[in-house]
Amino acid sequence: PTNGSVVNNNSGFSNCNFEINKNYTGADTIKNLVSLDQVRGVDFAGCRFVNNCTSVMAGKPTGIFSFNSSFSVYSLLNCSVYPCFDTIHSEFNNLNYGIKALSSGVLRNININDCRFTNNLRGVYLSAITAPNINKNMIYTKSATQANPSCGIYLDNCTGYSVQENIITG
Repeated sequence: PTNGSVVNNNSGFSNCNFEINKNYTGADTIKNLVSLDQVRGVDFAGCRFVNNCTSVMAGKPTGIFSFNSSFSVYSLLNCSVYPCFDTIHSEFNNLNYGIKALSSGVLRNININDCRFTNNLRGVYLSAITAPNINKNMIYTKSATQANPSCGIYLDNCTGYSVQENIITG
């Protein structure tokens, strides 16, 4: 805007697939399915972030990687009548990190609600994020080794967080 104020990005994704598979010739070079760098207000509703690549050479990518960005990931109600019980959950499958968000100390909102994390080495990793919300997620981590540990939710130097009603197994 011409007055110098910062506004949220108008971008959003609904019921989308972000997938890497054997048909992509550069699969071993993909680090992130989605990268957000200094953007605000991107929404992901009922989206799937999936690594279906079986190549021995391919490393496991990150579903959403962000730096100094704000975003929300949540489920999508698939009904036109309420109350609605048909939910399309955002899903993160077979990844190194489902979500990895870093900040250099700028205030950005991150909301991760009612998502499913399956067979990822690490579910959610946030560093230096102020007031993130991570609520009502189901996180099933992959087996790990001492050299390559797994975790469900890892908050590194975060403050003011809400982490409630998550189910973490693995």
